[in-house]
Amino acid sequence: MAAVRDPIATLTLLQTSSEEVLFRGYLLRGLANRFRSPCVWALLPGLLFTSLHWSGGSSAAINASVLVSIAAFALLLTLVVYATGNLGAALGAHLGNNLTGFLLISHQESYNSFALFTAKPLEGPGWMISDAILIALIGIACSLLTIVLLLHPRSPLRVSAQVPNGPSTA
Repeated sequence: MAAVRDPIATLTLLQTSSEEVLFRGYLLRGLANRFRSPCVWALLPGLLFTSLHWSGGSSAAINASVLVSIAAFALLLTLVVYATGNLGAALGAHLGNNLTGFLLISHQESYNSFALFTAKPLEGPGWMISDAILIALIGIACSLLTIVLLLHPRSPLRVSAQVPNGPSTA
């Protein structure tokens, strides 16, 4: 099984880095150079990124909850890029998120063969509105926790735009 996971990890790195370069790099920077308002340069790439995660096989409630979770995550990634001035931490958070979904626990039938644990597919029937609300709340809570871990001044995982001081010449 480990032989199968290595290519998945490599392909996930390629996928997440491509998405970060496009959505939080190229589009965000291009729009920021043209528009002063963060409502344009921060929200448009995030909305596009979120909309590409629509699943035709899922119910409207599940789609809405997944899209709310992904929008919160996209906002987190944009905030991390803004706070650090680079894509590194956003790429790491995105990679960690996707590897968890591909290799640890999967709710998508197409990835179940790679995951250690499989859960009820989001594309399937039987999901209630309360399930969808819970999925959205969990996604938002995870994004908020990630923001705190990456940006809070006292967090041991804090990332910043500050460059560490080099060796002293005195």
